[in-house]
Amino acid sequence: MNYSIRELLGSGGSGAVYKIWDYNLERYCAMKQIKGQCKEEAMCLNELDHIMLPKVICAEYENGNTIIIMEYIEGITMTQYLEEKGSLSQEKAVSYLLSILEVLEYLHQQRPSLVFGDLKTDNIMVKPDGSLKLIDFGTMEISKEYRKRDEGKRYATRGFASPEVYDRDQEIDCRSDIYSAGAVLFFMLTGIDPSKPPFAIMKITKCNPCLSKKIEKIVEKSTHRDRDERHQTCAELKRELEGYERSDKKSKRVMLVTDFSYGCLIVYTINLIIRGMFYLEKGNFEIALSSLLKGVGLIFFAVILKKIVQLGTYNAFPVKTVKSLFLTEKEGCGILDNHYP
Repeated sequence: MNYSIRELLGSGGSGAVYKIWDYNLERYCAMKQIKGQCKEEAMCLNELDHIMLPKVICAEYENGNTIIIMEYIEGITMTQYLEEKGSLSQEKAVSYLLSILEVLEYLHQQRPSLVFGDLKTDNIMVKPDGSLKLIDFGTMEISKEYRKRDEGKRYATRGFASPEVYDRDQEIDCRSDIYSAGAVLFFMLTGIDPSKPPFAIMKITKCNPCLSKKIEKIVEKSTHRDRDERHQTCAELKRELEGYERSDKKSKRVMLVTDFSYGCLIVYTINLIIRGMFYLEKGNFEIALSSLLKGVGLIFFAVILKKIVQLGTYNAFPVKTVKSLFLTEKEGCGILDNHYP
């Protein structure tokens, strides 16, 4: 053994990850210990080359387990990052998710296609420079060739896993990762961990009324219980998010102009009302009534105009609103045996 274990970085249903010192390389590495023989995962990982994936150094098999030695990633998990920050701005959350979708799309485009399988904030590292890396590939599966490990048991994280993960008769495909990506976006936007009670992905505007309705509908669509109703590919989800970014910038400009115009109308209306009151005191009822009616009319016009602009700005994605909620009998990352939600 050419390494020494320095600390346990994390553990779950599929195995454990350790920080080790590699005497040959003379640097720290990460060692993923996976229960059972997982040659397919090791081979797939060894062939992957993406800036957001850790480099695999080698894979070994001992005592019936798979040992994968890979690049050690400095930083903190997205879960820890959100515990410090509370939640992220819409711009930062969308930017981070677009980066995550890039690497998921890369995995899905492999031949055969690879499904990450357990995307969650614990498996996303935030490096000191702010960039992201995906870690923990113990649950990665080859799409359409889903191997039922350990006598058919599947591994999933409550709150982040899609409903079909809990049905052994259904194959797992890229849409399961899209569900998890939507759950990650929900966590980043609201600061509410979906892997904790009540394990629900609710309307994000109920958590924070300042969040965009467009983003809310994107989250709802990506986390739909029926995978046929979700975004079907990472590219589709990326297009909607990028469309949100463009339209949101345009919406902000429109709202800025609208607010300025609205302010001018209010000032002019107040001026008309003051003028009407002045002529009323002078006994000139005709001019006073005309000024007051103009002022009241402009108030109604301004309110209706602003409402129309808001409706046009915030309702660009007509997506069916569905509350995604499902429970499992085990908390956290565990093995699902014979019980389903």
